[in-house]
Amino acid sequence: MNMADQSACLEFMKKFFKTGTVKLRQYLPLGNKFLRSCKLVNPAHSLNKQFTKWVARAARDLPLVIPVEDIGTLEVQARLHQERVRKAPLGDQTDEKMVDFWTGVADSGETPLLVQLVKAILVLPHGNAEVERLFSNLSDVVTKKRSGLAPYTVKALLVSRSCLMTNNWTARSIPFTNTLKELCLNAHASYIQRLRDEEQTAKASQQKKLELDILADVQAAKKTSKKISDLEQNLEKKEKEIKDKKKVQAEQRRLLDDLQKRSKESEEEIHRLMKEQESLTKKKEREADRVAQSVLKRKAVELGVSAMAKMHKRDKL
Repeated sequence: MNMADQSACLEFMKKFFKTGTVKLRQYLPLGNKFLRSCKLVNPAHSLNKQFTKWVARAARDLPLVIPVEDIGTLEVQARLHQERVRKAPLGDQTDEKMVDFWTGVADSGETPLLVQLVKAILVLPHGNAEVERLFSNLSDVVTKKRSGLAPYTVKALLVSRSCLMTNNWTARSIPFTNTLKELCLNAHASYIQRLRDEEQTAKASQQKKLELDILADVQAAKKTSKKISDLEQNLEKKEKEIKDKKKVQAEQRRLLDDLQKRSKESEEEIHRLMKEQESLTKKKEREADRVAQSVLKRKAVELGVSAMAKMHKRDKL
């Protein structure tokens, strides 16, 4: 290869790496302030001058974890944390594993808001490795011979395996306590109860299916039997006649109720007229008595005047 070719090749490689660097800067979150502030979880950065600033920056980006009104208290706790680390020998804490270091901070109970923020940052996914690892573990759990496992059983197995791997436990080193024993017994009891419930549900489903099949067979047998068909037709006719008779009876009852109502109204009207007749008769009798008294009084006056006239005539003679 001559010098010209080497120069062209180097120029091409330089252009390639330059273009790749530009693309990486575009796609990678290198300027993300939140990601920069996540350096606070590293025990080696606990004494950094920017530690309090990182804490406040991360808290503002996670308002659901740390409310805005608690950021001031969080900054105070961050300074207290730095003082605690500064008093401790350098190397006793800064060289520890990250989880062990923050576990010790949480056990002290002096900076609860800071521990809460660190927990929120530590659970953030940093890539696809955990997901890929989960699928790898899933293929180890669900095999061809164990393809009938329920989803909740697979989930429980994966969680248990992850717990064992996180704490570096094995079947021999796992601490078997009374609490673990009680949890295992409760889980087994729940599993047995779930199996019983599933068995009862399956039996009930089979019973219902059997009843439906019997009912379908009976319906089919009824349709194929001519005698039953004729009887059903007669029953339908009788039911129709009964309905018609009931309608006629209801109409007759309605007419009878109307007649009874009208008869009652007529009786009330006759009773009212009789009362008026009796009242008129009494008035007539009173009027007749009054007229008779008037006539008697007039006759008495006439007789008195006639008697006085005769006496006067006699006196003159």
